[in-house]
Amino acid sequence: MVRWDEWLDISNFGKTGCIEYFRFQSSGSTEKVQLAVGEVSSLVQEETLVNHRCNLTDVIGMSSSKKKVSSAKDMETFAQMFCPDYIKPVTESRMREMITYPSVKLDDMTFSAFSWTGRGLYWNNDDGSHHLSAARHIALQLGINWPLKGRLSRYTLSKRGATLLSSRWHLVLIPFSAAYSTFMDAMKGDKCPFGLSEMPDNLHYYHGVNKGLNVVWLDRHDPKAERAATGLLKAGFPDLGRVLEGTINDCIEENHFD
Repeated sequence: MVRWDEWLDISNFGKTGCIEYFRFQSSGSTEKVQLAVGEVSSLVQEETLVNHRCNLTDVIGMSSSKKKVSSAKDMETFAQMFCPDYIKPVTESRMREMITYPSVKLDDMTFSAFSWTGRGLYWNNDDGSHHLSAARHIALQLGINWPLKGRLSRYTLSKRGATLLSSRWHLVLIPFSAAYSTFMDAMKGDKCPFGLSEMPDNLHYYHGVNKGLNVVWLDRHDPKAERAATGLLKAGFPDLGRVLEGTINDCIEENHFD
């Protein structure tokens, strides 16, 4: 699940909410600063519901597990892959045994929901992934609705926030391996200011360091940065702003949070 809600909050580039920003002086020296990007703070809106009620089968994901969650495409697959002994027999008593296991912590549950992932809740768990997944699997098989209650945090991508962001910045994706080498040299040669940051977690999957991507921030109000962005986009480098716009349009069309 793409973490637009945590973008720039957890960063290897320094302070939260900031990007690395480079300016090149006429003397040939390079100035690097931590530049706060206020537009990102309005990109995602959060709402908290203290006593949210839902059904066990509404839970479509979890925040953690001792097993490698990403190896299972969904919670049904997770239960079948990692909990085969927990999902048998398929009986109501077995479901009750699983869902009431102490590690599930029914009296202290928290959930998250994200407009860009469709309907469904993520359980913010520390433990109990196997037991809850097994109980959910059995509940689906038997058509049982088991009520849950807890604190829900709902995150919604803001069209206005995205508009503010894109009105100030071109966001272009370049290879991680080039960011501080060939790309840096090219920008320094033209004395073109630019920023660098990581992508939102889980937006891009890759194997190996050389296939990773960085976000280049180019100020639309700076003539050199505008020309650089035009050249990069014309050359076919991905436009993160377009990705964000498409994600928001999908949210609106599917009316995830009606």
